[in-house]
Amino acid sequence: MEMLFNSPLSSEKANLLISLLELSDQSHVIDVGCGTGEFLSRVLETYPAKGVGVDILSESLEQAQANAKRKSVSDRIEFHESDIQKFEATKLFDCGICMGSSHAYSMGEPAYRETLQGLGSLIRPDGLLLIGESFWTVDPKKEYLDFIGDPVGTYRSHQENVELAVEMGFLPLYATTSTLDEWDDFEWRHHMRIEKRAEESPDDVELGKRREFGRRWRAAYLKWGRGTMGFGFYLFKKP
Repeated sequence: MEMLFNSPLSSEKANLLISLLELSDQSHVIDVGCGTGEFLSRVLETYPAKGVGVDILSESLEQAQANAKRKSVSDRIEFHESDIQKFEATKLFDCGICMGSSHAYSMGEPAYRETLQGLGSLIRPDGLLLIGESFWTVDPKKEYLDFIGDPVGTYRSHQENVELAVEMGFLPLYATTSTLDEWDDFEWRHHMRIEKRAEESPDDVELGKRREFGRRWRAAYLKWGRGTMGFGFYLFKKP
């Protein structure tokens, strides 16, 4: 089963978010942590804009190139294999996207704040930021935090994600969250992919280790994670 996005995002909700951007043929978009480029390619399918995708994984970018070609937008996308901290932009962008990739800017509690700051620095005044970020729906169990290795401050609440952006001077325009169905689809598709790959290559030791970890992750998701961690999508305007 194919995973379109590396976040709990349905195709329908992705199209909804993209419809809010209202880009023109003069618009330039950057996607930080673009992965396989599915979201950015959809943006350029919808609007006659130009795009830049940045990611550190060459394997993902190879898929991104193929994806853009398949969607007939490859002539309007540039992909760069780079750490965003080292990426040298030659222009300010009209729209910046970072969907579940705040770790590109930092880890733990500072990640979301530094994503707002770092992505914001690439965007022109009155430009847009579209960010996907986790949050706690309820206080997480200590056992869950121990399992995922995250301190309690790593994720804020949905409200606090919006409020922090406001404190930093951004204007919130729209926000929505992943549904439980979207979370289940994301987690189980990932689980199925690992199981299938391990079954196809039974002698691959590393895949075997990934499968065992995946099974532990599945158990933790069902016991603690499901309904505890949420995922929000936030559209802000830069002042």
